[in-house]
Amino acid sequence: MSFDEAHEEEKKERTLVLAEETWLHARQVGHAVNGKALLKGIDAEFAPKTMTAILSPSAAAGKTLLKTLSGRAPGETRGEVFASGRRLRKSKTSYVPEDDVHYERLTVKQMLSYSALLRCPKAWTHDDKMDKVDEIIQLLGLGRVAEERLGQIDLADRKRASAAVEFLSTHSLLFMDRPMHGLGENAAALAFHLSTGAKVERRTILATVDAAESSWQLLTSFDKLLVLSDDLPDGATVVFQGPPAQLPDYLQRGGTTLPLHENPAEFFVHRLKEGGGVAGGPTPDEWIDIWHASDLKLSQQQVAEHNLNKLLNEPEPPPPADGSPSSPPPRDTASLEITGGQDSDDDDDDGDEVSALAVSSTWPPICGTPDDAKMKKKQQQQRVRSAKDIVKNLQTLV
Repeated sequence: MSFDEAHEEEKKERTLVLAEETWLHARQVGHAVNGKALLKGIDAEFAPKTMTAILSPSAAAGKTLLKTLSGRAPGETRGEVFASGRRLRKSKTSYVPEDDVHYERLTVKQMLSYSALLRCPKAWTHDDKMDKVDEIIQLLGLGRVAEERLGQIDLADRKRASAAVEFLSTHSLLFMDRPMHGLGENAAALAFHLSTGAKVERRTILATVDAAESSWQLLTSFDKLLVLSDDLPDGATVVFQGPPAQLPDYLQRGGTTLPLHENPAEFFVHRLKEGGGVAGGPTPDEWIDIWHASDLKLSQQQVAEHNLNKLLNEPEPPPPADGSPSSPPPRDTASLEITGGQDSDDDDDDGDEVSALAVSSTWPPICGTPDDAKMKKKQQQQRVRSAKDIVKNLQTLV
């Protein structure tokens, strides 16, 4: 292999992946708005390179959990949330709303090119960033519409484009609100591309899914299902989480007979919605007890605690040589209490990171320090410089 060929291979290896692998842990997370409890006692572990479907009788419960774990839920949130053993920061997560907005006169490739110029590391060359755009386009199945205007492509491709924008960031935690909604038979293809993208790009993806419009074949393309029981006086909570293949056996062990050829997830969510009154079966409150007493829950809890303790005890990585604010936040092994700010869905506003999830070992949490203000000012200056760089490159893309 010649030097030039070796250099090209080295460059491809260097630009292959933007994000670092991130474990997400939630321990006893609860959420309330105006004194009304919406979530209670959420314990969960989400591994890198996986995609998890969140299902619930109502779309509101799943969306509340999604926003709470990503630091975007208004109201009061209590509990512990860790990203690879460190406190979660909203500015280090990506969030795709159900109805994303794009500039419809741009082509798919133009929009992703602008995103790459804004989001990819500044150390990358222009060619590096454009190569990454081409890679993400192929990875998420956008090749056939890359030169089409966003206003002319169908809903499934627009949702792919929304995900592609976030795949061009360095954020490894991706939260998606109902990405399969309204896609019909096209939902399976989108799920396949997202699952493949999670593994190739080392992302941790959480997505809310409507069980009533999702086939069992579609749901088995997810690595994990998390089912919530909602409409309870003290808030929605988990009644199952694990690989899809484990759900039918779990239902039978809980005393429910699964009808032949029935979608297990849709059947379970329907039972939770009806309160167990249809043909008998456990009530939602009883399913909570069944879950907490199950061997599946106990084994998951042991593994999650082991993984989290290992991450908490890892040594701190050295700070960047240039002293930039991109270094990870310090570990805090105390019991963390978090509070959600009144933030919008704009997941790129790095300045909101302190108010979104302010961390403290006391209550109420401390919402910022002088160092946070300096960091915020420096980030704003960096965004201004990035915007100027974008303007210089626009003519090369249009």
